[in-house]
Amino acid sequence: GDVFIDGRVESKARIQADGDISVKIGVFGQLSDPLQTSASDVQQTSLHAAASIFITTALNARIHSGQSLKIVRQLTNCEVEAKHHVRVGEQDVDENASLAGIIDGGTIKAGYSIQANILGSADACLTRLQVGEIQSFVTHAKLIHQKIEDIHGKRNDLEKTLARCLA
Repeated sequence: GDVFIDGRVESKARIQADGDISVKIGVFGQLSDPLQTSASDVQQTSLHAAASIFITTALNARIHSGQSLKIVRQLTNCEVEAKHHVRVGEQDVDENASLAGIIDGGTIKAGYSIQANILGSADACLTRLQVGEIQSFVTHAKLIHQKIEDIHGKRNDLEKTLARCLA
């Protein structure tokens, strides 16, 4: 099912959903050590949705979306994987003015596209983007394919056994 949070997600929280995840205010993780500055050092504040994720802002979190990720304002120092798209920011009513849309630090991976209004940081936080095939999704798809092949093999064996028993 879907998970809707009408507030904020604090550090060390883990949320998993078979559907969508929506967080009205934001996701606020923390680094495990104040001297560490990379998203890989994030203390397990994580969101994992089989479908899409919608958040106003995210800081120091791991986010995994089986479909797309939509952030309204800012994505800072996060590890993100989205099977389809990552969109940060939105257009104002007059379609000329943009509202936020900042990706600042972290590693952002998307299968098809990443969109933001501002990318990177003057504070020298490393921001990495990857668009295209994401290895974790490829590995997962291969495992599913192998399980399907195994099931087909077992079904064939059962059909042969049944045919011998009925003969």
